[in-house]
Amino acid sequence: MPENHELRAFFENVSIELASEYRRIYARSSEDPGTAGDEGEANWANLLTDWLPPDLYVTTKGRILGWNGAASPQLDIVVLSPDYPRKLREKKLYLAGGVLAAFECKNTLRRPHINKFFSNAAKISAIAGARQNWGTYFDEAFSPICYGLLAHAHGWKSKDPAEDVDALIDAELQQSKHPSELPDMICVSNLTTWTKEFHGLVPQKPGLDPDRPFIDAKGIADGDFCATTYFMRWKKWDTIFDQPMDIPRTNPISELIIQILKHLTIAEKARRRIPYYYQAALSPSSKSTVTSKLWDIRKIYSQHLLKLMGAGDWTIHNNPDPKNRHHLPGA
Repeated sequence: MPENHELRAFFENVSIELASEYRRIYARSSEDPGTAGDEGEANWANLLTDWLPPDLYVTTKGRILGWNGAASPQLDIVVLSPDYPRKLREKKLYLAGGVLAAFECKNTLRRPHINKFFSNAAKISAIAGARQNWGTYFDEAFSPICYGLLAHAHGWKSKDPAEDVDALIDAELQQSKHPSELPDMICVSNLTTWTKEFHGLVPQKPGLDPDRPFIDAKGIADGDFCATTYFMRWKKWDTIFDQPMDIPRTNPISELIIQILKHLTIAEKARRRIPYYYQAALSPSSKSTVTSKLWDIRKIYSQHLLKLMGAGDWTIHNNPDPKNRHHLPGA
């Protein structure tokens, strides 16, 4: 990772601008909280418009409409696919099949926001049609819509606010019912970014290899393998394996953009080059797990996927589709 790469300066400028905007908005927020909220959302919408691929359409305020007529809670930002009908872009009920990502925005993040965020994630996942597509780790363990929480700042006064948020994320993760109901990221621009990662097949016993040619049906039935959801963020390490380390802090905004783009690359491999360039230029190997949860694969995967795993010819393992990677959204 180059220490003085220009991308680092570009993202630092974005962070400085967001911090300046927060101070300006906060100064009058008590006079008109509604306008302050709208201005904060506009900051994030402009940022996403500037940094996501130009063929995506970023809009504000609206709900997601499922194929069955059910609608999501109101969302602050929605990112629409290139093939979304132009005629419908300004209608504030967005068709779930054309929504790539959605975000909640907060000027100052507080505890109740995180509780509601996780609750809404499950609702959006259901409306988006999660668990209706079978046959890959991504289809069965992720919502089709990338969902995140964006905040300029936070309201914690403790010595380590990130650890306070870690505890809230852990509590929500442990009581979750299925990996596809979980959100994908939380970004606090003046603190850090938390990202969700998923390992689709993890051996529970020493000596078992998730990359062997196939996973036999007996291993699945006996619970030799599980899946794991992780939430991760940057942490400072003075030493790694007893070796002194001086890893620079990652920029929360660059981590956010990389994570969103990685989600897009899973569905569209042609978009893969930019996020991995960003990662190589900006992101050291310094993210640490703050919480995790093991899943019984017999309960979260469809019978179709389990049969593929248990077949002598494990077709999912040999399929180059990025949705079949063990590690999602991608290392």
